[in-house]
Amino acid sequence: NEPLMVTSSPDNTLKMWIFDLSDGGARLLHLREGHGAPPTFVRFHGSNGHNLLSAGSDSSLRIFSTLTETFNKSLGKASFNRALSKKKKKIKILNDPLRMPPIVQFTSETTREKEWDNIAAVHLGLPMVTTWSYDKLKMGDLKLLPERFDPKKSDLKLKAVATCLCLTSCGNFVVIGYSTGHVDK
Repeated sequence: NEPLMVTSSPDNTLKMWIFDLSDGGARLLHLREGHGAPPTFVRFHGSNGHNLLSAGSDSSLRIFSTLTETFNKSLGKASFNRALSKKKKKIKILNDPLRMPPIVQFTSETTREKEWDNIAAVHLGLPMVTTWSYDKLKMGDLKLLPERFDPKKSDLKLKAVATCLCLTSCGNFVVIGYSTGHVDK
């Protein structure tokens, strides 16, 4: 017997609204959301099996809890420039030039998770690898790109794509494999 309304939308969200404001308006009561596009890579985070990390075709990274939905969180969408993306967030752009391609693979490690970024991600068709923080629930500031693959810094015009990666068990290093056969730490 409460004035409730449930809405759904193409961005894969369900919202429950309650009409209890003094002017009769609605406020958001509950929100359930997932990726706005199909998942591209999913794996467990940590050794207890309580959390899943999931990357989507919408360039987002999310945490899903196997225990309760209240622990589900979004780490955001991958962006070439996070600060500029936040400024433009209010204006929704369908083909946002700052949005990075989808994450196709990632790795995570719980060791030293509170000290620095502990997730590294490979993006479709890019040599650059991004870092993310499970603890801070956001994309990190580091974008890992060896100088030999950076067109601004290298005379060599190697066209490389990051294809695989691993975070060392100590949590200090990311080992990245490239389509050219190079392996970098």
